[in-house]
Amino acid sequence: MGGPILPSQCTVLILTDALSCLPASLLTFWNPPTSAQLTIESVPSNAAEGKDVLLLTHNLPQNINGFNWYKGQGVDGTRRIIGYVVATQLTTPGPAHSGRETIYPNASLLIQNVTLNDTGFYTLQVIKVDLVNEEATGQFRVYHGPDAPTIFPLDTSYRSGENLNLSCHAASNPPAEYSWLVNGTSLQINTQELLIRNITVDHSGSYMCYAQNSATGLNRTTVKIITVESIWFSEKSQEESFYPSLCPMGTSKSQILSRTSSICLYTLFPLFWFLMADPGRLPHP
Repeated sequence: MGGPILPSQCTVLILTDALSCLPASLLTFWNPPTSAQLTIESVPSNAAEGKDVLLLTHNLPQNINGFNWYKGQGVDGTRRIIGYVVATQLTTPGPAHSGRETIYPNASLLIQNVTLNDTGFYTLQVIKVDLVNEEATGQFRVYHGPDAPTIFPLDTSYRSGENLNLSCHAASNPPAEYSWLVNGTSLQINTQELLIRNITVDHSGSYMCYAQNSATGLNRTTVKIITVESIWFSEKSQEESFYPSLCPMGTSKSQILSRTSSICLYTLFPLFWFLMADPGRLPHP
């Protein structure tokens, strides 16, 4: 049987196997030291169109020669935005530079007045003195809108008894949220479409569509003036009940529906004078 391990023996064991003399509890929680990982933070992560975005670099390694920024995931010379040389503090714009990008000595990248095309990934390449390069990728999204909404259909005149079916559309990312106001009063309807059945003259007035983008905090409105006529005659009623009584037998449909038809007018005037000559012939209410 072997005796207890003496300090002198442990010293030898440490040289040959550094972990053999460590308690089990220490072995469980011990991890070898690692360097912090290079990361990119977008500030903000979602930006409204026209705002600025900062791609902030964290844990930049020591002993570097310079760094490059690229549009997209990975290193691609055709998509290089800008580079920076530490020794000379010179910047070198690349093919993807738009004139709105600024690089800083801490490797962060500022993009001003962002557009929808700026949405996506961005890759930072750090060139170290030992020629072991590091890369990190970040991303952000650009939101826009809403643009001025449009109310469909474009018609503004309706007749009593019809259904009024309006829809509002506005270009927006993310999609806009909609609400309606009629003659300045909110309908408490948060939908893109508005349907009112069997309308009357009381439904005449201004119809406002309110479009809002919660991501950009912007909103736009548009107004359509709707007119509802109180009395109207269908084509069938005009043809069968009114005009046949004024036009000779055999008059064609196209002639009947033409209110300026000479055939109907010549028939109308004698009837008018005939009734005026004897008012007693006029119907009484």
